[in-house]
Amino acid sequence: MKKTKFSRSFTGMHFERGFITSLFFAFLLFFVSCGSNEGQTIYDKGEKLKKEGRYEEAITKYRYVVLHYQKAKIAPEALFRIGEVSYIYLKDFNAAARAFRDLLNNYSWSARCKQAQLHLADIEMYGVQDFKQAIAEYQKAISYYGADKESERFQHEIAKAYFNLENFEQQRVELTLLLSKFPDSELAQSVYYEIANSYYIEGRPDEAIEAYKKVIEKYPNTSTSLESKFQTASCLEEKEDLKGAIEILKEIEGVYPNYKIVKMRIERIKKRLKSRRR
Repeated sequence: MKKTKFSRSFTGMHFERGFITSLFFAFLLFFVSCGSNEGQTIYDKGEKLKKEGRYEEAITKYRYVVLHYQKAKIAPEALFRIGEVSYIYLKDFNAAARAFRDLLNNYSWSARCKQAQLHLADIEMYGVQDFKQAIAEYQKAISYYGADKESERFQHEIAKAYFNLENFEQQRVELTLLLSKFPDSELAQSVYYEIANSYYIEGRPDEAIEAYKKVIEKYPNTSTSLESKFQTASCLEEKEDLKGAIEILKEIEGVYPNYKIVKMRIERIKKRLKSRRR
């Protein structure tokens, strides 16, 4: 059967359109590839400047990459570097926080998000010292790291933030949660001591004494145990149990690192006892 003139021209048109489409995508791929390579080159210049200690110049290069190659894979790397250099080397915490937030908001697929969230939380805690915001950022960090050991530190930082906010009740909740989530935590000894201290600072000597007792029993012959005994003496003194306070201070007098302060405390309490008898 012979092909009609129409069928031949239709086939030719179909082939021509397919060829043009293929050619278009080939050119598009070429230009994207060129752009990506150019972005990488500029990023590498930034890396070189960073190694030379020319941090502000390095940031200029990284920022150029972020602005002009937003869709390139190198863009989140450049944004992370802006945050990192601003945070670690320039101590510009606000600029660092902005960069890390931009990365988290615009490149949530990037492997750098995990580390960016960690840095952002630490900036809020130790740089800006916005403790409420630090709590929120560490909670987000926990969602990134899951059961990873880093989450143990984040949980501890949340408790510290509540301490700084003088919310001692919530501090104890967070510390107890840490012990529950990480029963074999290397921080456990410190955590039990912090729970006891929070009661003492809050002016609750009875609960503090019980909490210090737990530390002494769980961790005998440690520096934390010695500190707990010293603090127990303080609690007893506050409760006006002066003889009990002297008894504990004498127990640690020869082993407590700052023996002078122990001796001074004993002498001071003895004077108080004498004045009572008059």
